[in-house]
Amino acid sequence: MRAIFLLSVICGCTLRTFAQTDSTADPKRTTFTVGASYMNNANYYGQKAEASMPYVSATGVLKLKPGLYFTGTGIRLLNDSNSVVSASAAGIGWSFPLGKKLSADLSYSHTFYPSNSPFLQASNPDNFSATLAYDWWMNTSINADYMMGKSQHDIFTTLGTEKQINLGSFGPKDLITLTPSVDVTAGTQHFYETYVTEKRLRDSLLAIYCQGIPVSPKQKQ
Repeated sequence: MRAIFLLSVICGCTLRTFAQTDSTADPKRTTFTVGASYMNNANYYGQKAEASMPYVSATGVLKLKPGLYFTGTGIRLLNDSNSVVSASAAGIGWSFPLGKKLSADLSYSHTFYPSNSPFLQASNPDNFSATLAYDWWMNTSINADYMMGKSQHDIFTTLGTEKQINLGSFGPKDLITLTPSVDVTAGTQHFYETYVTEKRLRDSLLAIYCQGIPVSPKQKQ
């Protein structure tokens, strides 16, 4: 089967509040950063599920002095009443300089999905990522992601640029930033083919199950 290529352009503007000094300011320090976010609909490289999937997530990043870091994420779908956490992820990475303005980042993460997960990317839980970033007046980067799982593997390449604007702080250890960004992504979408196939299977099984439920005399009336 030939790969289907996806091309998307994403423009965004992110407002961040850190409860400590930005970890990029002093790479010699060990830092721990936490954050939370809300999205009105989950999407994955420009694709969305058929049903709306609003969610909240919390992320923690522990970055050690040599550039080694660990990440953990918990996601809760707001329309998921079956579990407290709809998906969780753990990762490890290493960021290191290649020059005064050029840096690189290598990372791996695994996402834990429950069976019959509605997430588009549930078929590809393993992610290997490599990034090159050039920091000048703006920060420009190129990123490659290699997704592995039970479906055919997917590859994505993203070219992005962003500008962090400091808005001020509440104190000497706080920082509020606004980051306008533009990303262009190209890649395969075997994950979407798997999502469509498995959703049709779930829907057909649900229909068979519902047809087999006996109807009481009161329900017939």
